[in-house]
Amino acid sequence: MHASRRRSQRGQGLVEYALILLLVGIVVIIALTTAGERIRDIFCDVVLSLDAGAAANTAACAAPRVSFVINPGAMPHTINIQAIIKDNKGPKEPNIVSVAFYIDGTLVNTEHYSIYCLHGGSATACNDYSLPAGSHTVRAVATDVDGNTGESSANFTV
Repeated sequence: MHASRRRSQRGQGLVEYALILLLVGIVVIIALTTAGERIRDIFCDVVLSLDAGAAANTAACAAPRVSFVINPGAMPHTINIQAIIKDNKGPKEPNIVSVAFYIDGTLVNTEHYSIYCLHGGSATACNDYSLPAGSHTVRAVATDVDGNTGESSANFTV
């Protein structure tokens, strides 16, 4: 009788262990799904900084990565926004075909030459853009010569 009870308890412990492993697996999958895009971007940035040739052959690094430099404008209720593009074949034309800028979901400008500015600019500086006071969202979508797109959004207050 005691041998049967011990075998039953061992089986119960095995089932509990399997359930714990299943739960840990589900948590890992959820975490990687949530943070996966950011992890890919960090991986590609490291690969790009070490060897651009390796990044060009890495499928995960094909899409452009977009970040922003956001500064207050010179006048009240103005903002100065530049998109910084990183790509496996280079951050400028001819590789980057266009960068489309959206403010609060509305297309404002499409740039085809670096530097990529919300409201145009020169080769060294972006023009200020006038907005009503309040919170806004900028989104930039970069497209490269291979048709890959990457985008990013940022919130700011004027």
